Amino acid sequence: MGVTPTLQELSLPELLEACHRRTADAQRRLYHQYYPFARNVALPYADHESGADDIVQDSFIKLFRYLEADAFTGNFDKFFRRIIVNTGIDHYRARKRRSLLADNLRRVKVGNSVNAAEVELEEQDVFRFLQQLPPRYRLVFNLFVLEGLSHPEIAKRMRISEGTSKSNLSKARKRLRSLAGPYFKL
Repeated sequence: MGVTPTLQELSLPELLEACHRRTADAQRRLYHQYYPFARNVALPYADHESGADDIVQDSFIKLFRYLEADAFTGNFDKFFRRIIVNTGIDHYRARKRRSLLADNLRRVKVGNSVNAAEVELEEQDVFRFLQQLPPRYRLVFNLFVLEGLSHPEIAKRMRISEGTSKSNLSKARKRLRSLAGPYFKL
């Protein structure tokens, strides 16, 4: 009868196999063992240290989901580095979209008003406003403003007419103007 090794004695391939079997202690050990590596890879992709922590956390979630689905063979460091870098890029794109969206709403004009939104409107306010839009208006607005798609592209993706796309965008902008009204001095 062989003696079963403890988690501390497992080689990396054995540890990854234990993660594949969804062993929580193995996942915890892998996390603690690879956290410094992940943080060093994530730091250049973050605006600040807490952003790096977010990238690391999301990277481990993606890693564990992958390991649960498939047994891993290969160069783990290289594989995990690619997950971290791709997660960092995803975070950058999300920050860019949020910033673009907030900037777009801050530039909304209401008559001849002075735009107090320039200094008072927070990103969470912008997202709260967007969540109040009907789903179809919000989707057209996001595709047009954030993704930079044209009305023909939006129409094709959503299986609507170009006119409907333009109308939904116009209605979304009008609704956003009314929601953002208190941020404008008349």
